[in-house]
Amino acid sequence: IQSQKMKPGNHIYKHMGIHYHVNSLGFRGKEFKPKEKVKPRIICLGGSTTLGLESADDKTYPAVLERLLNDNELPTEVLNFGFGSKSLRFITKLLFTEAIHYQPDIVTIYSKSIYHNQ
Repeated sequence: IQSQKMKPGNHIYKHMGIHYHVNSLGFRGKEFKPKEKVKPRIICLGGSTTLGLESADDKTYPAVLERLLNDNELPTEVLNFGFGSKSLRFITKLLFTEAIHYQPDIVTIYSKSIYHNQ
């Protein structure tokens, strides 16, 4: 899994000129301490829609969810574990080999599939 993660640092999605951050653990968004929780933790797993590559860091759905919860007096940390172009098999493996060790209180998985009848 580690070799298939994103490269940490600040990046630009050139097609749209959007700046985004990948933290030191290879996930989109802010740094967090895997073993230290100060409030309930939600981990959002999924594909490109969760990752939100065409969105600024504060506009991804995990970031918006965190802001809405905190603004409504529900202190919560929401982590973006989205990866574009990865299968549900990869996402499931990520959940059970890594994400589970970050002590989530809630895990969401959003994997959009498009089927075409031909």
